[in-house]
Amino acid sequence: MKVRRGLQAGKHGNSVSLDGHYGQVERDHVISKNPRTAAQVRVRSSFSRASARWRKITESQRQAWWASAAEVHSDPNLGESGTLTGCAHYVQINCNLASINLPMVDDPPPRPQFNPNPVVELCITKEDGDIRIKLRISGPLAQHTIVLGAKPVSAGVYYIDHFAILGLLPPPKDGFSDITDIYEARYGKPSAESKIAILIKQQIDGWQDEPKEVRAIVPAA
Repeated sequence: MKVRRGLQAGKHGNSVSLDGHYGQVERDHVISKNPRTAAQVRVRSSFSRASARWRKITESQRQAWWASAAEVHSDPNLGESGTLTGCAHYVQINCNLASINLPMVDDPPPRPQFNPNPVVELCITKEDGDIRIKLRISGPLAQHTIVLGAKPVSAGVYYIDHFAILGLLPPPKDGFSDITDIYEARYGKPSAESKIAILIKQQIDGWQDEPKEVRAIVPAA
């Protein structure tokens, strides 16, 4: 249920407070399901490996990560955020690298300057009876461009918040990058008149910019 008392987060007693789409929400505390999907196992493995690796680097390397972290802020919680610890920064960068099968690093990479996200829009068309899902590209791509997708939803749904990594952006051709195969490998063929949402993240040396979301409706049958 929605609550109106002072903002809070986390578990208290048998309840949990969190930010919801329409404000502060309180619900009963339940133990989350743990299906141990391949994606979950991969993420947890990367986090464990990065955390263990942090303990094995030199003290001078750890100090360098602390210095780099001084300019990195956490995601806002209840409207507030703070700088990361050196360990959190180290784990974040290395989990980002691991998410696209790149090797982890022990020295902090310099913060890059990202160009504007080149993805302009999501285009879903019918070609010879088949649905094609493409991203229109308007500029140069970053070192790595990560595509995340959500499962198809009803066209009337607005709030979509669960995205999974589909893979790296395929090379564009004639200004369009075709993501049909990587999307359908995860979610299957979308039904007619459903809505598809895609997130695009640029990554350079483990640093990621703010994601850009694009949506489109699958054409009618």
